[in-house]
Amino acid sequence: MLDCLTSMKVFIRVVETGSFAAAAQHLNFSPQMVAKHVEALERHLGTRLLHRTTRRQSLTEIGRLYCEQCHLVLKAVERADNLAANTLGEPRGTLAVSVPVTFGRTMFPMFLHNFRKKFPKVRLQISLTDQLVHPTLDGHEAVIRIGEPDPDLAVVSRPLTSYSLTVCAAPAYLEKFGAPDSPEELAQHQCLVYENSARSVRTAWHFIRKTCTDPSWFPAL
Repeated sequence: MLDCLTSMKVFIRVVETGSFAAAAQHLNFSPQMVAKHVEALERHLGTRLLHRTTRRQSLTEIGRLYCEQCHLVLKAVERADNLAANTLGEPRGTLAVSVPVTFGRTMFPMFLHNFRKKFPKVRLQISLTDQLVHPTLDGHEAVIRIGEPDPDLAVVSRPLTSYSLTVCAAPAYLEKFGAPDSPEELAQHQCLVYENSARSVRTAWHFIRKTCTDPSWFPAL
């Protein structure tokens, strides 16, 4: 009798790759063994999970729903294994992390290097996106975002590091339109701001005026 959890993993890989042959290559199985695992699930459930043709496989409606549940079951098993491993000693398993694109390409590698040194047996699954991500619904254990946490998400947050923004302009632009002497003059200039389409929020530029006579409170253009 084939192991049910293994059959679920095989079934998910068939769905992800689109064919028995591709799934077999990823899993280091034979195509025949992959087919046996899927057929075993279908016999157990008493229904067909995949529409099969000579060229490709596609999910039935029951197959689509079952695939979603398989993801949840296997994720729960993985968490249970990780919990047992953590109680016994060094953390291990897979940690799914969502990171903003620019931060992920610039500053995140520094944190990644330190994390890998501290937890070498943890496998990181990193997703780079600027979209709003729900930690539990989207299957991430950790989410890194720039700015204030979304108040609608019941999550525990902590700051990693501070960051600063610099106002700048191309020399050709300044030559044509001139350089502003104060933030108020920016209203007459062609400014670019970051717009988060996921939250429908447009970020404004914020300046802090120092109380001392130091004129460096306004970033140089």
